[in-house]
Amino acid sequence: MLKLMIAASAAGLALGGVGFAGAGNDQGGGVQAWAQVDPHGGSPVLVKAKNFVSVSSPGAGIYCLHPRLGVDLSGSAPVATQDQNLSSALGIVTVRALNGTPNVHCPLKDLQVTTWDPASASTPTPIGGVAFDVVVP
Repeated sequence: MLKLMIAASAAGLALGGVGFAGAGNDQGGGVQAWAQVDPHGGSPVLVKAKNFVSVSSPGAGIYCLHPRLGVDLSGSAPVATQDQNLSSALGIVTVRALNGTPNVHCPLKDLQVTTWDPASASTPTPIGGVAFDVVVP
């Protein structure tokens, strides 16, 4: 399971870099939405964002990003990766695609990002202190 999560995180890093590298001076051109999130000691903050208006954390390492009114993120393939500059811990970052499946942690239209403790291979455990960047093409 951990190997799969690490591979997914590495793939996210590669794809996330393409999304931001191609952004140009408009900080996110060509993508529907993106955000840089600082976990800020359990009270997460949107440092920079396009088409996300807020972020909340219903539990350690679980983040709900609320899109701007009228922005439909369903049918997209979101990618997230750790932002080491704002992190106080090393973690693995995963994103839950918006496919209409009910989510127990976030409202249906919110994008869920979870940060995991890489040392908990046998029992994956969400961990706080991991900042991340997310791109939704």
